[in-house]
Amino acid sequence: MDESVPPRRSLSRPAHGPEARALLAFPWATTPIGPVDSWTEHLHLLVQVMLSSEFPMMIVWGPEYTQLYNGAFRPILGTKHPDALGRSARETWAEIWSDIGPLFASVFAGEAVRNADHRLLVNRNGYDEETYFTYSYSPIHDDSDLVAGLLVVATETTAQVVDRRRLRCMRDLAGALVGATSIESVTDATIDALRDCVPATAIAIDAVAEDRVLRIASLPAHRAEVTDHARIRDAAHSRHPVVLDEEWEPGRPAARVAFAIDHPTLRMVVTLATNRCRPFDEEYEQFIDLVRATVSASMTAALVRADELGAL
Repeated sequence: MDESVPPRRSLSRPAHGPEARALLAFPWATTPIGPVDSWTEHLHLLVQVMLSSEFPMMIVWGPEYTQLYNGAFRPILGTKHPDALGRSARETWAEIWSDIGPLFASVFAGEAVRNADHRLLVNRNGYDEETYFTYSYSPIHDDSDLVAGLLVVATETTAQVVDRRRLRCMRDLAGALVGATSIESVTDATIDALRDCVPATAIAIDAVAEDRVLRIASLPAHRAEVTDHARIRDAAHSRHPVVLDEEWEPGRPAARVAFAIDHPTLRMVVTLATNRCRPFDEEYEQFIDLVRATVSASMTAALVRADELGAL
């Protein structure tokens, strides 16, 4: 009777994409988990499942927390890829290790972990980026029933969380402006409604007439703040939101953005403090445009009314 063990099937599949091929071609012999031929049946099987999955998955193996992940997980890594492959999770995720390190330890102790919309400040694009994830960490047991690693199954929910937050801001702003008919009431309602709005905190409203800039409303903490009048005047003549940061680069976070409310007699410029942990991209600009349109409708009506009453 032939009792020889049949050879293990190759992990390579014709349908594998470039990320899967890169993982299989990686020099695993240089890492703590060793060459592919030395992997346990559990690890071999899980890698096969992971590479065939369209869902973002990562395996963290051994006491050194060596990482393996599939192509669907790559967007989560950003510029951490490809250096993250075969590297310790402690190093790759150093900036959030205080958040996820204890969770990893719990899983290696045999306890599964699940979180929904977990906020993490991940540095994956050159800055600390506010991100949200729904994920599960599951223990992987070896032949001795000891935990040899963990399986991460994750999906990024940042877009959904950010969208919900922006909708709340718009709802609060629209509700606050109902019944605001004077210039003063519109400015007060705008500042108050957006006081705690993370993506767009209204910090100042200036009136611009010819070359003069006059602060007419602001959050208490910003009343004594010096205004860059040149940039405010530029914003007053722009049809689009203007980033006030001098060294801002497109696609990167911005600290302040301003938009104009145009009126033949008097122009208004609203300055907003934006989220410094989110990129000021096209979607962010569209949201600021919605804020502008909402405030502009109420302010324009108030300006027309003041003009009719001879108050301008």
